[in-house]
Amino acid sequence: MDLASQVEALRKQGSHVEVITPDADSRTAMGTNQMDPATRIPAARAGFAQGKQEPTRVTFF
Repeated sequence: MDLASQVEALRKQGSHVEVITPDADSRTAMGTNQMDPATRIPAARAGFAQGKQEPTRVTFF
């Protein structure tokens, strides 16, 4: 089952669903080759920074 189908199924059951995807800084840090070990630390840092900001956006849950 793909993500969209899972989200739809959960919403039909009454769940509130918010999908969080990498922001621009995280995508840049990941680069085009996500298997490149050189991007691991920058991507982790960018994802951590994004994660610290997300609670503000999804507080309504």
